[in-house]
Amino acid sequence: MALTVFQNQNTTYSNKDQFIIDSFSDTDMDIGLFFGVSLNGVFFDCLILSPKGISIIEYQECSGRLEASDFEDWIIEDSKNNSVNIGNPIEKIKNQRFALMDFFNDNQQENLNKIFINKMSGNLDTRHISFFLFFDSLSTDSNISLGKKISMWFECVSKKTFVSEFDGLRTSQFTFSPDEIQRFSNVVEISKIKNEQISIESKYCFVCDYSARKCDQKNINGYIVDIVDNIITIQARNNKFLIEYQKNDLSELQLIKDFYLNVHMRMKVNFEINLLHLIRPSDTGSSSDFIITDYTIVTIQPSWLVNVTDFTTLSFCERQAITKQFSKNPINEPILKGISVNEAIKDLIPDPDNILTKKDRIHNAYQSVGRYLRNNIIECGVVGIDSGQPKEDFKDKIKSEIKNIVNWIDNRDFKGKPKFEEFIISPELGLRGKLDIVFKENDEILDIIELKSSKKDYFTNGIQFYHELQVVAYCMMVMLKQKKKLDQSAPSVIYSRASVGIETNATLNFETFSNVSKFRNILLSSSIGLKLPMDIDDHHAKYKKKCIACSNSDIYKNISMIKKRKVSSDNQGLITKSKIDNFEYWYDFLNSSKIDSYLKYNNLMHKSVESRKQKGKLIEGEFVYVDKVFNQWKYNVLLSDNNQSDFRDKDLVLIMEKENYYDGAVKVAEIDVITNSKCEILVNEKIDFQPRFIATYYNDSSDKINNIGLYNAFFENDKIYRLFYDKVDASYNDLIKDLDVNLILGPPGSGKTTTICNKIIDDINNDRTVFVMCFTNRALDEIEDRLAENDYFNQNNFQDIVYRFNRKKYHSNNANQVSSGKIKVFLSTVHGTRSEIISKWQKQFDVCYIDEASQLNFTMCANGFLGKKNILVGDFNQLPPLISTKLSSKFDTNTIKNSFFENLWDKIAKDNIGGRCEYLKVQYRMNKEIAAYPFSKWYGDFNVQNFKEIADGRLDYKDDNWENDDFREILDPENPSLWVQVDSVSDNQDKRVSIDEAKACSQIIEKFIEYGQDINEKIGVIAPFRRQVNEIKNLVSLSVDDVDKKLIDTVDRFQGSQKEIVIISICSGENDNFLETDYRRLNVALTRSRFKRIIVGDMNKAGKDLREILNDGYTQKIHWNKS
Repeated sequence: MALTVFQNQNTTYSNKDQFIIDSFSDTDMDIGLFFGVSLNGVFFDCLILSPKGISIIEYQECSGRLEASDFEDWIIEDSKNNSVNIGNPIEKIKNQRFALMDFFNDNQQENLNKIFINKMSGNLDTRHISFFLFFDSLSTDSNISLGKKISMWFECVSKKTFVSEFDGLRTSQFTFSPDEIQRFSNVVEISKIKNEQISIESKYCFVCDYSARKCDQKNINGYIVDIVDNIITIQARNNKFLIEYQKNDLSELQLIKDFYLNVHMRMKVNFEINLLHLIRPSDTGSSSDFIITDYTIVTIQPSWLVNVTDFTTLSFCERQAITKQFSKNPINEPILKGISVNEAIKDLIPDPDNILTKKDRIHNAYQSVGRYLRNNIIECGVVGIDSGQPKEDFKDKIKSEIKNIVNWIDNRDFKGKPKFEEFIISPELGLRGKLDIVFKENDEILDIIELKSSKKDYFTNGIQFYHELQVVAYCMMVMLKQKKKLDQSAPSVIYSRASVGIETNATLNFETFSNVSKFRNILLSSSIGLKLPMDIDDHHAKYKKKCIACSNSDIYKNISMIKKRKVSSDNQGLITKSKIDNFEYWYDFLNSSKIDSYLKYNNLMHKSVESRKQKGKLIEGEFVYVDKVFNQWKYNVLLSDNNQSDFRDKDLVLIMEKENYYDGAVKVAEIDVITNSKCEILVNEKIDFQPRFIATYYNDSSDKINNIGLYNAFFENDKIYRLFYDKVDASYNDLIKDLDVNLILGPPGSGKTTTICNKIIDDINNDRTVFVMCFTNRALDEIEDRLAENDYFNQNNFQDIVYRFNRKKYHSNNANQVSSGKIKVFLSTVHGTRSEIISKWQKQFDVCYIDEASQLNFTMCANGFLGKKNILVGDFNQLPPLISTKLSSKFDTNTIKNSFFENLWDKIAKDNIGGRCEYLKVQYRMNKEIAAYPFSKWYGDFNVQNFKEIADGRLDYKDDNWENDDFREILDPENPSLWVQVDSVSDNQDKRVSIDEAKACSQIIEKFIEYGQDINEKIGVIAPFRRQVNEIKNLVSLSVDDVDKKLIDTVDRFQGSQKEIVIISICSGENDNFLETDYRRLNVALTRSRFKRIIVGDMNKAGKDLREILNDGYTQKIHWNKS
């Protein structure tokens, strides 16, 4: 083995690392160097594992005479008698040492046993850890006075004495063989790097390809820890750099400072920065390590992936960088036309493998446009182009643009094969996007073309500024990925409405590169700080017509009041201080959550394949093309291993050629169905590479909907804000009446969905327009299916009256029969309210129903209230609002954690305002034995009654053969509530999967099926984690064919569902188990069954709330015999 180097992929390589590597490069000793290790939040510059033991290495970038003691600050004096206080590192050093000891000893020495599987752990003393703090050089008269205990394991050394001091270490009882070093790397999830990778200059710099001045440092990535004037201090893993900002454009420096203030100082979030193309200072006396010049590409918070298409939102007005996050996605004629032309161009550009005549290509293009318009008949209706002359005029405009594109194609040479909607991600540039058209040869992108259904720049008759940024950004991402410049001269934009010369080339040089990073940073910074650089914001006074024409001008005015804190003392005209404070509180929470989510996703995607598989975030398999289904391509993926992932039906995912999204080709896909052995996926474009992996995709749709709801409550409909924040008094009563707010609280099985559907049918009969908003598609499915079964639709066409937003059911033959003018009921998830379609279709509905309201926080729920009458339906004892990040103390409040529904119920029900709180007091789902525990524990104050016909109900069998089975106690209808005791295995390495519980669940299911219980209609299985869900599915599928995909699911997905038999696997012993830590999820799990509830798990590892069910007087305990 000799020397092996391991490096965290999230960190960059430094000169200091090279010194340590060089120090051991000639050794014959088996040594493992680990750079960038993080254990339980504690970071280590370097760890050395060897036959001598384990050593922690830290580095101080200074030289001179050191004065050091246990408790005082350490002072180092250089040769010029300049003294520097470097603090006292002892506390940090102790924390690192203890963190390393805890790493080996926690959980009954779990990691120790994984690494030293061939040694007796009792012989390993994890206290035997040495520590080296080394300096560039230390003078011989340094005064280092440390206590005896610390001196036993701690050494201050200089570079020149480091190796000799290491060689002088006594061999401890805590030593490492080559196999143990490799196993350590597996546990800490840090990969070995190849010899050719051990170089600080390993990254490609595209700026150098377009500049006479080559860089001295291609890349530095790290966290900004300080900014003083134009000097930026960056902690790049285990090295600090002083970076001097010398760009002529100082606005980018101000962006960095603003972001540092908003993110690092105010929100207490680490501020990451990535720098490409750096120069060393020419002045040898400079204190700076590198200089940011006009050529340098600066990317702030690169893990936050900005969509490249956001550049085009700036083309009308740069203030859109602020307003776009609070405005709904627009729908208008130019947008529909642009999408239609994009559909057409896929047929117009010739494919070398499928050569068609010009006439055939134009015909196919018209057909594609027609299909798109038919499939979006409602969108066409709300913008007034679904019929008559407006429709014909619209078609003529598209035909004119198609003609321009065809003439351009006839006079243009193309190299390579055309591909469309090529997805690309660049974590170095903090960008993601889809390229309209690329031409590829041997899997390499040669040319990039962006289509715009518009005209060229009015003043220059050339490429528009922000369109140029968009294609240059794509080009930068491609060059970084391919590690070379494009073969074609430059990317281009084609303007299909231009009269002549529709193609214009972008310029590739340091100025356009730098502008891409600058405006990307403006988009991000303005999303956090709600402020544009002054030079950009001021120029709008020159273009007042733009502000008059802008539909978002009010948004900018209102947000400006927040930022400038224009407070009104008399509450008239301006905005109150409390309202500003509340807006900023919510906005800080939403942004800190976003940053945290992006960082987690980026860290996940840099982990090894095996690590991501173990976490359930990656699956591997063979992709087989099936067919084209409407406008999507379908593939079967034959999984290489049994599915143990977190993936489920309808998830958006990444399909990848290589293990990392930044190396090989990537596409976004949707999982249609996933089973034990295969996965069916749908993609918008046929895959032109050989994919191997399916990985998680960070979908940021919730970010937008939260911001829109926030703005809506504070400005668009101020009554929603007051409803949430105001105290109950006479004016509050008037507010309730004005919004006509009504609450329906329905315990499990009380018929919330039935109540909603009955009310909707009544509304239809009374010619009222209805909007229904749900948190999940599953809840919307339930309402849609229940409505469709109503007798009313025996006489009326369902699709004429009920429209499901974002569910394309309108294809070819019946599409023309649908008209937006006939629709009375509009169904949408909360995410659908991002679009203007709803508000353009109906300014205000007669009635708005918000189902699952107890799962919606303030900002989500504020997207509802679209009716003259607003009815919120929910149960705050069931699933709460989903919070994807661990809350800091600032945000760990009921304001954030509780639903809007619970907030209103506490106010309105307490004072019984106008009889507006309805409580559904009869449950129709479960027999009395199953209902007893949850209803007495969580609904004791509401006196819920059991429906008589159900209270004594029992599971029915076709015969009595089950009575002779060994499983008869479990099968017995007279035992409605059971606990099947499965003793947990103490050495279970993955507590989110319990194999024994999964086997028990599978065998119990088989027995019910054997005695006539329909697996798809009558049986359900609930588990707290997706991985346990998939483990049970895998086992069941081995013996049962044609299993319903909804048979086994998580607690969250099962809310609103019911089965006659429900089996609950509790994953015994998992500390982060929702069934243990959140009573509301436990309540949902316990109340899904009608006649038989079986809890499977170890009661000795279960939480108090769950164990208490054994005292309800009904639940019986049976010990599971594994044989």
